[in-house]
Amino acid sequence: MGIHKIESFPFPTQPDEESVVSSLITLENIGALDKQGNHDITKLGKAILNFPLSPRYGKMLLLGEKSNILDHVIAIVAVLTVGDPILRINFGKDDEEDMIDNSLKHADQILKEKAEKEERTNERKKMIQAKKQWASPTSDLLCWLNAVGAYEYSGASDQFCRDNYLHMKSMREIHKLMHQLKNLVNRIKNVDVNIENMTPPDNEQILTLRQIITAGFVDNIAKREPVIDPRTGRYVRNRFKYKTCLNNTEAYIHLSSILARSPPEYISYNRLISPASTEKTYILGVTAVESNWLVELGTNLCTYSEPRALPVPRYNPKEDAVKCFVIPYYGPYSWELQTVEIDYPVGIDCYKYFARFFLEGIIFPKMKQFSTYYLTQPSLLTKDYSGNKLYAVIQPLLNHEIRTKRQLKKIWARDSTFLLAGVKQWLPASQSVNLEKIWPPL
Repeated sequence: MGIHKIESFPFPTQPDEESVVSSLITLENIGALDKQGNHDITKLGKAILNFPLSPRYGKMLLLGEKSNILDHVIAIVAVLTVGDPILRINFGKDDEEDMIDNSLKHADQILKEKAEKEERTNERKKMIQAKKQWASPTSDLLCWLNAVGAYEYSGASDQFCRDNYLHMKSMREIHKLMHQLKNLVNRIKNVDVNIENMTPPDNEQILTLRQIITAGFVDNIAKREPVIDPRTGRYVRNRFKYKTCLNNTEAYIHLSSILARSPPEYISYNRLISPASTEKTYILGVTAVESNWLVELGTNLCTYSEPRALPVPRYNPKEDAVKCFVIPYYGPYSWELQTVEIDYPVGIDCYKYFARFFLEGIIFPKMKQFSTYYLTQPSLLTKDYSGNKLYAVIQPLLNHEIRTKRQLKKIWARDSTFLLAGVKQWLPASQSVNLEKIWPPL
């Protein structure tokens, strides 16, 4: 429609401007909209449009298809839409009941209450045991996936829910939605997804599923911090809180989470809750995240330091790119992540390194035969050096925006003498004939 300022679009019922802005930010963060000002829809965004779902879930389904684990992702999306299906029963506080003076009770009443307490204890043990069978140590969502997969394998029976402490109504809704999603995906992507015989994910698939979950909730990321005792000012041992990526909200992993007892440094989450009974905010739907995933999956939330001097930049022949190491910063509060290697940012220094690696014979090995004849060492190109020889090789590369081997070969196909005159300035006249013989040095 060519609309660039969605906030000003004349909706029949005008939505809250803050909600519109928040939605646009989410779409930018997950890569559905271009972050460069005009909110242009991206290729990913156009693909997501095919799914009448939350954009997060649409992205997850696309990644699931690409990774050949669409059946598992369909189940996860269905559970996220309906909610946690694992039943949690409040059995009361037996310890408080024991404090009541039994001398005031009739013997039959005491025996009855004792039997009821034992029954509750046994029921609690059964529920805990049932929950353990779904356990996946790195993600609540994968626990839910295990429960849903077992339910489907059982024939989606109500008795299975009763025996395994699962919400019967929720499981029915999840089952129904999974089949709707299956039909939708089969129609849109022309693939045959079999959710009836879905097998538990193996270790490699579990890793991929965690990455897909992170990609869908790439802005719902929280970072672990130690809890400080306000009285002593010291860290409280084995107690942690989290700060959320976008708003720096202080929150705690909910005790129902599989990760509550072993909180990882970074997590993604489905949602936050703030119960009226407490001032704390709790995190639900938790998945452990590796910090290096954030740079790859959360590109739109990353900024970078200047290229670092060490480790030194290099040319990667497989990627045909000059690479450098930088410090990534994640989100609006600039969380510092581990140093990573990226393509050297486009600029004069990138061209200098490309020219240096070219002269050193790293890009085209035939150039190595001249390494002992250079009038100036090519390494000076990437230092505080200026002169005619530098501009003789840098300027042509800049003019034609050439910083890869592929681009250089392409221009040589049109002009085989490109860059020859500039390289001659780096060599004594006696080597000019030898250079011309091997030029272009393919």
